[in-house]
Amino acid sequence: MTTRNYYSPEQKAAIAALHWDEKQTLSQISRENKISISAVRRWVREYSPAVNNNGEKITKKTVSELEARIAELEQDNQ
Repeated sequence: MTTRNYYSPEQKAAIAALHWDEKQTLSQISRENKISISAVRRWVREYSPAVNNNGEKITKKTVSELEARIAELEQDNQ
């Protein structure tokens, strides 16, 4: 029986940052951290930074969370 590792959003972002900050390949990250390559690929996609209009770095995950919050507030307003 294998045990499942759980990673916090901060840990996922740090592991994903190895790809864009340190230019490591997905397979390198997967092998060195003993995480499946599909999980690493998903985290890189979810936590890849983008720059908003204020010059702040945000991730797709943050955008999704904000969109959900907006939808919730719009529902409350109706």
